[in-house]
Amino acid sequence: MDKIKYAKKHFDPDELRFLYWDKQLTVQEIADKLKTTDRTIIRNMRRFNIPCRSLSQRIQLAYDKGTLDRKGPKASKWKGGRNVGERGYVSIYIDPSNPFHCMCRKGTNSIDEHRLVMAQKLGRPLLSYELVHHINGITGDNRIENLELTVAATHGGITRHCTGCRTKHDLRLALRRIRYLESQFVKPLSLHS
Repeated sequence: MDKIKYAKKHFDPDELRFLYWDKQLTVQEIADKLKTTDRTIIRNMRRFNIPCRSLSQRIQLAYDKGTLDRKGPKASKWKGGRNVGERGYVSIYIDPSNPFHCMCRKGTNSIDEHRLVMAQKLGRPLLSYELVHHINGITGDNRIENLELTVAATHGGITRHCTGCRTKHDLRLALRRIRYLESQFVKPLSLHS
């Protein structure tokens, strides 16, 4: 990325004080207005001994402007509300007004997509002991035809006899054996010798 180059400017301390304290603009807003960087504004505020707002003042200003309480699609770092975790499970943002919001993890607005898909198919929120099994073993494949509703007591048996899950299990065992065998040799074996 090319850096934006700004010409050196001379700032009026009274203008900076007016914009920051009287007009209640943030450092970034002042920088945008004066066509410079926020670091330059901060450096000049220090140079002119213009005091910065305290943390509580900054928080109050953000609430007053309505920028602090933006959540979900209104948040500045919103990326669509879809997140794929380490194990391949997809979690999605769900609005608090949604009837399935009660299924969200405590203190969050996100829900595992496979649980939401099954709940929408059944037309009711899932109970905490109900589990959703991926038939083909691919945790990111949340098509309704790949999902099966079960409970914890029977889920282990389903996983043991499921062809997709069995393949993944066998693959994990093979990888464990390879790691063990490699650890027995001083120099690990390379597959591409």
